[in-house]
Amino acid sequence: MNKTVTISLFFLFMLLTYSSLFAQWVQVGLAGRTVQAMAVNGTTIFAGVTGGTEGVHRSSDDGAPWTPVSSLTSCSAMGTAAGFVFAGESGLGHFRSTDDGLTWAAANGGLPSYTCRAFVQVDTNIFTVNSAGVYRSTTNGVSWVLAAGSNSYINNSIISFNGNLYAGGSGIYRSTNNGASFIGVGSTGDAWGIAVIGSTIYGADGNRITHSTNDGVTWFTRTATI
Repeated sequence: MNKTVTISLFFLFMLLTYSSLFAQWVQVGLAGRTVQAMAVNGTTIFAGVTGGTEGVHRSSDDGAPWTPVSSLTSCSAMGTAAGFVFAGESGLGHFRSTDDGLTWAAANGGLPSYTCRAFVQVDTNIFTVNSAGVYRSTTNGVSWVLAAGSNSYINNSIISFNGNLYAGGSGIYRSTNNGASFIGVGSTGDAWGIAVIGSTIYGADGNRITHSTNDGVTWFTRTATI
């Protein structure tokens, strides 16, 4: 099973700002374009671009070069699950590719016309999140239903860790039963991004990064070291 974590560019910026480990970064293409999402499927990297007519770009050589593979105009979220590639387009729900981005088809069954912001797979379930909450698919992304325990407060980001779902919105929420219920585990303001490094969960809002090393039971604020 492919494990994909989609991190917003805002969250990436926050991690770079607050990290005490500074690395060398080299631009590898797509200059002048706004890249809002990235995903990996096997050895292929996908980048979601907003604006223009080249919404998804693909690279099989570590970003050199990139090839446009879709006509989506505002790809703001990407993910891979069950061997499929998913792309969310503003106002139009999401699209699915079964051939590594060569062709795309709308797969919005049951989804409202909100921007899908992240995708994650847990066992045979695929989850996405948008302004209405968390949606689950048991049909490889063809049709979707609102997760029973979700609501519009859980609307920004979602990951899987240790068999649980962690979703961001007005704080960070955890589900231990595939979305049947969610409980609040982190008061981080509007949690725009969630990521896992090793055994640590990170959450980011507009002012800080918080982290938890015990599955979200307790959280600590990271401080700047610049």
